Amino acid sequence: MKPPDSTDGNTAQPQRPVVVGVGNLLMGDEGIGVRLAQLLQGYESLPADVYELGTGVSGLMSILPNRGLALILDCVYMGEPPGSLVWFTAEQVRDRKEQLRWSLHHGSILESLELIQRLGCAPRRLLIGGIQPLSVKPGLGLSPLLEGKLEEYARLVVKRLVREEEGR
Repeated sequence: MKPPDSTDGNTAQPQRPVVVGVGNLLMGDEGIGVRLAQLLQGYESLPADVYELGTGVSGLMSILPNRGLALILDCVYMGEPPGSLVWFTAEQVRDRKEQLRWSLHHGSILESLELIQRLGCAPRRLLIGGIQPLSVKPGLGLSPLLEGKLEEYARLVVKRLVREEEGR
């Protein structure tokens, strides 16, 4: 069964781009995706819809179908210096699963993406912005390192969004 707003094949007009922040605000830097989405929601001229899903990644099933572009923001252990932002495709995440230690909900994200793909209504372009955490432990708030880079991350997300949309 396809989502109600989809059509057979890829003939549907792609919807507005979307930025989705996922993560757990109660686990320090694990909440970076959500915090970044909250910041981006205040950008009135952002040419995309912005959602914060927290750990409820099953919500991807209602947000991603038939989008022209989707950016997912999350905490990802990549072996990079803390605070690094690296962009991946879903295929790269699948290929590097053993090397990447994603957040606790990553399996659900990949499963949702695979189901959307099987239904034939996946976004035409999907990128995952992984941010290397400094500290993931129980507690509210990001580490000072990531908190201090929120505005920089927001600029990088906007820049990536514009570049991807220009390259359609």
